[in-house]
Parts: sequence; structure tokens; C-alpha cells
Amino acid sequence: MVRVRVTRDAAGDVVGLSARGHAGFAAHGSDIVCAAVSAILETALMGIEAFSPEGQHQQLDDGLLRWQGRPTPATRTIWGTALLGLGSIARDHPRHLEVKEIGGDGA
Repeated sequence: MVRVRVTRDAAGDVVGLSARGHAGFAAHGSDIVCAAVSAILETALMGIEAFSPEGQHQQLDDGLLRWQGRPTPATRTIWGTALLGLGSIARDHPRHLEVKEIGGDGA
């Protein structure tokens, strides 16, 4: 299972995100759930790097992605869009992707 953890600040902005694991939907190299999650998250990181690179820290390794940064108009839009996509996949594949949010609303 891929586990995504989204950390929000008191205003509800994403200030951290981590994803780890493999979906286990199909064999390595054929797993469309893992490929979709990876494509969404890696594209989000590329967008942040292109449109809001300062004050952002990221790590990308096999089976692990971490991001920390300060909210900007670009990061709000990029993470908002990425989380819509991840949420859709998680609803369709709840045994393969879990997205949890921490903070923002006091959670």
C-alpha cells in the first residue's frame, strides 16, 4: 500500500507531504496504481520546482517521497490539484492507496 501523509498548517495550507510504499495492485513494473500515484506526485514536485522553488525541500527515492515547504500561491494550487487526483485514486483503490491529512483543522 502507498501511504500519503499531508501536513497542513493552522491556515490549512500544505506544508509537508510524504509518500511511501508500493501499491501492490500488480507486479512491479505493471502496477497502474503505483504509476498513477508516482506520476501525480512527481509532476507536483516538478511544478513546485519550476514555479515556487525557494524555501522548498524534497527527497525522492524508490518507494519514498518527502516534501516540506512554505505555502505560496503556486504550492496551494499544485498540491490542491494533486490531492484531488490522489483522492480519486484512493476512493477507487482503498486497499492500495491511503491519504491522511494531519493538522489544519486541529487534527
